[in-house]
Amino acid sequence: MGREARQLAAPAYREHRPATALAAHVECYWTLRTEVSPGADLAPFAVLPDGCMDILFDLSATPHARVVGAMTRPEHHALGDGVDLIGIRFHPGGGTPFLRLHADELTDASSDLDQVSRTLARRLSSAVDGAREGRIERVEEALLSVLDEAGPPDPCVRAAFSRLHGSRGGVGVAELERVTGYTRQHLGRLFRRHVGVSPKLLARVVRLRSLLSCLDPSRRPDWAALAAEHGYCDQAHLVSDFKDLTGSTPQAFWRGPDVPNFQDAPPPGALERRP
Repeated sequence: MGREARQLAAPAYREHRPATALAAHVECYWTLRTEVSPGADLAPFAVLPDGCMDILFDLSATPHARVVGAMTRPEHHALGDGVDLIGIRFHPGGGTPFLRLHADELTDASSDLDQVSRTLARRLSSAVDGAREGRIERVEEALLSVLDEAGPPDPCVRAAFSRLHGSRGGVGVAELERVTGYTRQHLGRLFRRHVGVSPKLLARVVRLRSLLSCLDPSRRPDWAALAAEHGYCDQAHLVSDFKDLTGSTPQAFWRGPDVPNFQDAPPPGALERRP
């Protein structure tokens, strides 16, 4: 069959914001599905570092859950027919109160959820089992049921991430020392424990993702201007970070709309605030 007669998998990706009680821990819940005809081509997609830890359920057969740690490098995958995923994306540092592990144990790695927390695995697996309708609500109820036991995210990590996010990754470790009152060494230990990556790497990730959110697919970017606007030393610095964190040059990334990054491109209206 010629390529012109084959159909690319058309993934449907949606994000849902958490209830206020979980907003300090959870960035969003997300779903990803594909429904295409047999023999269709695979749809490529990129997953870029975001400093987050996810709990991911594969519902295409028997529901299976795993914990995916923070990433230091991009991953590229191909989606075929019948993909049915639901995920919980935690803020940097937001997942460890529930999972009770050192985040750096899963940096650039993953583990079955029941190997990390049997209690959470049991409650969440029950939540995703059954009808598709109401799955997000049931997952959230399961998290809320153990929220008091989990406790809040580490306040130092939360303050540092808030500063990084507010500055679009434009502050250095010295500023984070001032904001938190902790030394560089102590901040590094806290970030390894609760986030899985260093403050410096998280700042690079936040800065690049801020830049990516400004890209207009219909207009050729002015990379030098974007580099200056987002606090890069020069365009060469921007190119270096692009290669490290996307696996591509800026221009190649911008010209590649056939390789979407789902985390950065929810469709209009997809983000829904839970009550």
